[in-house]
Amino acid sequence: MAVDALGIVPYGILTKIITFNDTLASCIGILLFISVYGITKQQLNLFWVDVMEERDISTPLAGTIGAWVVTLASVFGLLGGMITDFPAAIIGWACAIAIVIGSLLL
Repeated sequence: MAVDALGIVPYGILTKIITFNDTLASCIGILLFISVYGITKQQLNLFWVDVMEERDISTPLAGTIGAWVVTLASVFGLLGGMITDFPAAIIGWACAIAIVIGSLLL
């Protein structure tokens, strides 16, 4: 926005350039990740199931609860104003706190 305020580049063009740049970089990153993943998994035997012991592999309950807390807080944050009569500020802060707590549980 500062670039637009200074008159260097219009904001509409700048957003298109940034979007194109991020999309292109993501596609290149995916290709690099796919090319390295096979080497890591097969030749170096660094796949997480091969490295960890059987008794260490489990499904943690805190991660599942954290994921559900983040999901429900996000949905309630989007639809909370339509469902309840609470002010938007209270809904926003409550959902933000719930998302932070859920993220810490993850």
